Amino acid sequence: MDEVGRRTLVTGFGPFGTVGQNPSEKLARQCGSPNAILEVSYSAVDAFLESSEVQLAESMLLMGVAASRPTLSIEKFARNHNGHHPDVEGQIRAGQISEEGPLLLEGNYWCPEAIAAEIVADPRIKLSMDAGGYLCNYIFYSALARFPSKRIGFLHVALEERVPIGDQLSIVKRLIALAAGCP
Repeated sequence: MDEVGRRTLVTGFGPFGTVGQNPSEKLARQCGSPNAILEVSYSAVDAFLESSEVQLAESMLLMGVAASRPTLSIEKFARNHNGHHPDVEGQIRAGQISEEGPLLLEGNYWCPEAIAAEIVADPRIKLSMDAGGYLCNYIFYSALARFPSKRIGFLHVALEERVPIGDQLSIVKRLIALAAGCP
């Protein structure tokens, strides 16, 4: 693993709803970078973002599963909005994430040129403008808002039935390495 990979903190989420084995958890654990696995709850995300491991990380690659998508999705933006779905603790935080925050925050983990070439070269990767209205968007927006000087990106991974975990792991490692070439 190169130096950027070692300085990147990678996250995944645990099980929720009908997702008993969250592929983002497997990928975070196996990617070769420091990692953290989070419960799918707002309180777990809030505690994580206040932790010393986040404070010490130079960059973060946040991951979660998008069960309905057939590909991996690099999220371009995080929205200042939560939907009405309860987390695994039953908590709902519908509405704005931050009353004083902007509507959108842009991820900055990868440089656009590198990602554009990767998306063209690999049909299993797409660019997405919608990180959803659940914990994935919540952690992405919250991390970008709290740590404007850190490089932060979000990757939605696919269910293993759609893209085998070995293929996803090689893509995740490649995407981490791509960040090394970004200024």
